Amino acid sequence: MGFAILGIYLPLTIYLQSVLGLSAVDAGLTIALQPLAMIVSSGVASSLVQKVNGKYLLIPGLLALAAGTAYLDWAAHANSGRWDFVPGLVISGLGMGCIWTPVFSMATRDLPAPLAGVASGVINTIQELGGVLASAVVGAFLQNRLALSLHDQAVAASGSLPAPYRAPFVDGFSNAAHGGFEVGAGQTGTTVQLPAQVQEIAHYVFTHAFVDAMHPTLILPIAVLVLAAASTAFVRSRRAGAVRVHEEEAAVA
Repeated sequence: MGFAILGIYLPLTIYLQSVLGLSAVDAGLTIALQPLAMIVSSGVASSLVQKVNGKYLLIPGLLALAAGTAYLDWAAHANSGRWDFVPGLVISGLGMGCIWTPVFSMATRDLPAPLAGVASGVINTIQELGGVLASAVVGAFLQNRLALSLHDQAVAASGSLPAPYRAPFVDGFSNAAHGGFEVGAGQTGTTVQLPAQVQEIAHYVFTHAFVDAMHPTLILPIAVLVLAAASTAFVRSRRAGAVRVHEEEAAVA
């Protein structure tokens, strides 16, 4: 989950600010729909996890998060509005609420009470490692795709410039991703200083290039979520012996 969550938020937050031009606060408020939906579904999941096998909540949750992310990927365009993402954020948020509680329940259900805290700590550590891995893998993939897309978009847009400016324009964007891109409202995504007359074209190049790079990048966390859902199907039901042990511990307590 750590890999999937950071793999979703990394390109999405850059997109909302650098492509749609939202401020950090507005971008955060837009994404806030997701945790609000998560609060609703997590309450339902908490009451059901004690009655059914957690995997029957976890699998739909993972698939809902994958479906919501796929919707976000589909809805992301250079001229999209912030409200275009509401369905995807709500669906993915509902899915997230059906993930966290079953994960911890399934990981600790067969353990003696003294080991439950240790197991919870191990899960949190794995989540952090997944986030670190996602920042490296997703970040590298996004930058690679952006470098290619910037060149392609710059070549296509350079036709509207006078001939002497075309080659420098393309070269500037071809190297922009290697030098890093800036995140924030109104950014063109490049540190290259551009003449005022080409600012609009430069913005067009970056926004469309980033969207082109974002689409395949979001496939990575979607694939991880689908694989996680498939592997969860093989999780065994709670052992009868473990149930008796927990019942005896509860009776002693």
